[in-house]
Amino acid sequence: MRHQLSTEDDFLFHSLQIEIKQLSVRIQSVKSEIFEFENFLRNELESEIIEEQELSVLYRNLQKAKKQKRLAQKKKGKNYKEPNTVPVVSKITEEQKTELKDKKKLYREAMLFVHPDRFSNNEQDEDLATEITTELIRVYKQGTFVELQQLHQQITSQKKLANIQISQEKQLDTLELLQQKKEDLQKELAQLQKRHTYVVLTTYANPKEYLQEVKAYYEDRLFKLRKRTRKGL
Repeated sequence: MRHQLSTEDDFLFHSLQIEIKQLSVRIQSVKSEIFEFENFLRNELESEIIEEQELSVLYRNLQKAKKQKRLAQKKKGKNYKEPNTVPVVSKITEEQKTELKDKKKLYREAMLFVHPDRFSNNEQDEDLATEITTELIRVYKQGTFVELQQLHQQITSQKKLANIQISQEKQLDTLELLQQKKEDLQKELAQLQKRHTYVVLTTYANPKEYLQEVKAYYEDRLFKLRKRTRKGL
């Protein structure tokens, strides 16, 4: 139960509640603006995003394989070479073709959900996104359709959770807690407003022109990755 507040404290209590509500509304508004704009960018760059993720994982795997090969050669001698193997191509049925088509659709959708946020130059989640991307590629190439469906569901539902409206907070019992809540929301809003895509939205005369900058980034990034991974394709 909340302690009895003085008239002045009671006024402050309700004022803080109003400020918290206003901040929460503002945060949701900014989040919606950012999500809509970043979703536009993702839709326009779908193929580039997916290829960049695939090549990034391939490049990391090639680097890891090179390191392992060098270690193996040191053990076996400098003249050791890996034996060449010829891949076996098997025919697939119409049913398998349909399943492959469905798998590709799920794969591409999931890829866009786990894409690390390169639009905001935030690298904090890149390692986690790379780990999930690697698992997604593995399931797509080696797993069953059911496994891919399950992973797709897990990935997309997690993404949607971030967009669910937060339920109204229960009334806090002290002015100190209300003040802390207000400060936390102010920090969250400030972080959102520093996000690069939000800066673009609020400073560019036509924010959609930013798409050309991102396209240029991907063209350069993909050119370099294709060059680095040619032998692994």
